[in-house]
Order: sequence, then C-alpha cells, then structure tokens
Amino acid sequence: YYAKGLEGSGGMFAWLTLRKPEGRGHTQQTLQALEVGVSDGKLAEALQAQGFSLEEVKAAGLYVESKNEPGQWRDFFMPGLCIFPHRLPAGEIAHFTLKDPRKKVNYQFKAEHRLDGFVFGNQKAIRADKIILVEGENDLASFFDAGERNVLASLGSLSDDQTRWLDVHSHGKTFYLWFDYDTQPGDKGQPPAGIRYTRKTYQRLLKNKSCQVLVVSGLMDPGEDPDDWIQKDLESAPKRIAAALKKAHNPLLWELRVMPDDVRADADASLRYFEAIEFFDHLGLLPDLHRDAVIVEMQKLGFS
Repeated sequence: YYAKGLEGSGGMFAWLTLRKPEGRGHTQQTLQALEVGVSDGKLAEALQAQGFSLEEVKAAGLYVESKNEPGQWRDFFMPGLCIFPHRLPAGEIAHFTLKDPRKKVNYQFKAEHRLDGFVFGNQKAIRADKIILVEGENDLASFFDAGERNVLASLGSLSDDQTRWLDVHSHGKTFYLWFDYDTQPGDKGQPPAGIRYTRKTYQRLLKNKSCQVLVVSGLMDPGEDPDDWIQKDLESAPKRIAAALKKAHNPLLWELRVMPDDVRADADASLRYFEAIEFFDHLGLLPDLHRDAVIVEMQKLGFS
C-alpha cells in the first residue's frame, strides 16, 4: 500500500531521488527493492476495504488512539511520511520505520507489534559470508544504490540483543563495521554514537573465533556517514566501496585512529583511555598479525 502510494506522490518521490542536498539521491531501483513508500493516513480505510476488521487493524498496531484527542483514532503513520518496511528472511513484513522530510517527527513501529525474530533491516543479508553493518535506512539505501546488498542496518541505536544475534549467526562470516564517523559526544559525556556502536560490536565479536570483524568507518572523513560518503560520487561508489573493504582496519587499529588528539598527546591520558575501553583485554584476542600491527602503532605513541 505504502509503496504504491509513492508512485503518485510527487514531492516524496522527488525528495527520495533528487541528488543531495535537495534530496536523498536514491535510485528508483533501490526504492523498489526496499519497497519504500509514503503514508497518506488512509491505510486503515484501505485494509477495511480488503476485508479486515477495524479491531484487527488496531490489534496490529496500525490504527491508534490519538494522544492529543482521546476518543479519536488515526493511522499509526500520519500522512506525509516516508515509510521503510522491513522483512524477515522468509519474506514476512516484520517492522516499519520512517523518515520525515520535514524533520518534525521521528518514531518507529512499536516493539510489541513487530514480528518475532526481527532484529536488523535487510535481515536476509545475514546469509552472506561478508556483511557490512550500518546504522540507518539511508545508509542501507545508498549501499543498494551502489549495487551492494549484503548490508545489515541497526535502524537506530545498536542494542545488546542485536550484538547477541550477530554473535549467534557469525560462524564463518566477516563483518565490516561501517557506522557513522561521528565526532559529537553523546549524552552525559559518552563517546559519539558511531564509536559506541563500533566498539560494542567488535568487543562482542572478537571473543568469537569463528568470525572476523573489521572496521571501515575510520576511512571516512571525521563527521561523515556512509550515506554521504557514497552519495558524494555515486558513479565511483562501487569501486570506492571495494577499495575501502580491502583497507578495513582491525578494530584496535581503528581505536588508535579515532583516539582524541588531546589524549594521544599525553602518555598517561592514553593509558587511562586504553584501560577505560578495555583495549588491552581485546588486544590479546587479535590474530598475531593484527596484534603486531597494533603494537607497532602503539610504539609510535611511546608505548613499549
């Protein structure tokens, strides 16, 4: 329903397909592959016309009572939103997320209405041997624009459930962590979000000897995200992606790359930093060749 609405939406289709900064720069093929659509506030009406009862639509979480006007009911997704549906590997629609071109609202389909087993956007990519891990819908869509479909999207903050799921499904796989190269600190002095997600993932997966984990984020410019990195030159993106994957860092080399400059300049501060992120605990989990490369870089910082 949402995807069909996009065909005649005019403004939403233009926003999705126009080059940045006017739009998002996605191809029509990507929008079709990801089944991207637009909401019009009339889904419940359309579902009733197909024979579903209003109670069934409410039970599915697609028709909700207004918080501002008790007793008034509306579609869960208000009109004018870009809707991303997300399927389980077997094909069932399990979840919806949204983007608002006006940047006035930001919410997701409620967890209690998602299908069991849903964890990541484009979840069927877990079947591949080499998998890129990103955060958002537009990151995922931009990789599709560039012809790369073995991509999982966390669709927001990376959870413990998601890293556990990766661990369980990791046998024989190589994960390329390509979160945003954020530079702005998080709430209450936490590291930037992209750094937190990268660290959380590699610290879980390094303990699993049946998989390999590498980090690509540090090859972008500080402040850049995969979506922008791809869209700045979509024509060359496939070759640039392939080159970046070949140059991907082992996680602790990445840690040295993103270490704050003021910490890097002070040996005592560096040591405290390493201890806080459990650097040395994870250094011992690296293969010998990767560990030796980290030690060489640490020596440049004055560690012996």
